[in-house]
Amino acid sequence: MRKEIAPDIISNWAAAAPILEALGSVTRQRILLLFEPGEQINIKNVAEQFNLSRTAVVHHISVLQEAGILKGERVGKEVIMYVDWNMITQTMSRVISLIEEEYGTV
Repeated sequence: MRKEIAPDIISNWAAAAPILEALGSVTRQRILLLFEPGEQINIKNVAEQFNLSRTAVVHHISVLQEAGILKGERVGKEVIMYVDWNMITQTMSRVISLIEEEYGTV
């Protein structure tokens, strides 16, 4: 067991935490999987795909937005959203690299 963990390892894991936490929910995963590559969808259309209250769907969308995974822009009264797939892949690549650097290929 490690007695100490290098500060750079801790900070790198901490940077990935919001993304990993956001991806930890099956509902949030399903929201992301609704999007075709490059597609933009409004909140109403997302909410219609779930047997959840609009408030619950908006909560899940907010978590994804706070993590930087889901981006949105207001167009009139609607918020049109799209997935930042690059952020997800870059974060996952960093996590894999951290594991490989610290523990090798297991």
